[in-house]
Amino acid sequence: MRGPDPKRQSESGYAIAEALIALAIIALMTALVFQAITQLGSTTIQTGERRHAYLLARSVMAGATVSTQSAPMPPKGSDNGFTWRITFAPYRSELGSGLALEQVSVVIADETTGRPLAKLDSLKIKP
Repeated sequence: MRGPDPKRQSESGYAIAEALIALAIIALMTALVFQAITQLGSTTIQTGERRHAYLLARSVMAGATVSTQSAPMPPKGSDNGFTWRITFAPYRSELGSGLALEQVSVVIADETTGRPLAKLDSLKIKP
């Protein structure tokens, strides 16, 4: 009877080492893919929040700049997790057009964090 072949034992050790290295590479790649997917989800949520904030800003700006018979738009408010603030300031044109204008600014922020998400500026003819 012959004993185990030493050449086969050393090849067996190489196969185990190669399998461990392959598993380590797969684990690393899985971690990288998971991180990329997590970042993509976070970016998608932030983009959706900003889109909603800009739509709200446009709506508030329209209410603040269009003259209507109903009550004027309040300078502060909240809607669906967002807060908004309207500011009016006199506007002086260098052209001297003769029209009395005021600058209207609308800022939309996240209600929980206070982080500004959207800002719109426009001009309005004073009544």
